[in-house]
Amino acid sequence: AIVLDAVHSADSASLELLQSWIDQLPRSRILLLLTLARVDLPHPASRAHLAYVCGHRNTTRITLQRLSEADVATYVHALIVDPSGDLARDVYAKSEGNAFFMGELARQLQDSDHPSPRDLAMPDAALELVRRRLAILDEAARGALSHAAVLGRRFELPALQAVSGEDAHTLMNSLDDALAHGVVLRVPDSRT
Repeated sequence: AIVLDAVHSADSASLELLQSWIDQLPRSRILLLLTLARVDLPHPASRAHLAYVCGHRNTTRITLQRLSEADVATYVHALIVDPSGDLARDVYAKSEGNAFFMGELARQLQDSDHPSPRDLAMPDAALELVRRRLAILDEAARGALSHAAVLGRRFELPALQAVSGEDAHTLMNSLDDALAHGVVLRVPDSRT
């Protein structure tokens, strides 16, 4: 088994090598596992190589979804005693079903002598991942997200315009960049 993590960060030459290797994979006794985030690659050649690999007949794609509240509760209950379920609900609320964040928060509870929901805080390792994700955005996108953060976890374009003072076209370009990098998510019932 060979695991290649964060393939979306690979250079074009590495993706080209992977593309040429994918045809030969069934003739080998190798399981190749790739992980990649849903991001738009900046170089057309890289996009083409990755699209070939992802769409190849020798490829099986598995899309990971966020964990449900029940999944998080099962995980938390396996680690700590939580008869009321309050700790599991708080871990779910803070992690939003993100498996990495959930694990980090549950570890805090497990390491505590008297686990309490008020002690839950996103650890530095998790925050550093968020910072790195934001760092790839341009200044305009980070500015739009800074204004959006004032509005809360959900926001609509008219409210963001009012807070930021920017026009809708500029904001949408910034939000499109953030959407492409998975920093913000579309809400199905959003009017914008």
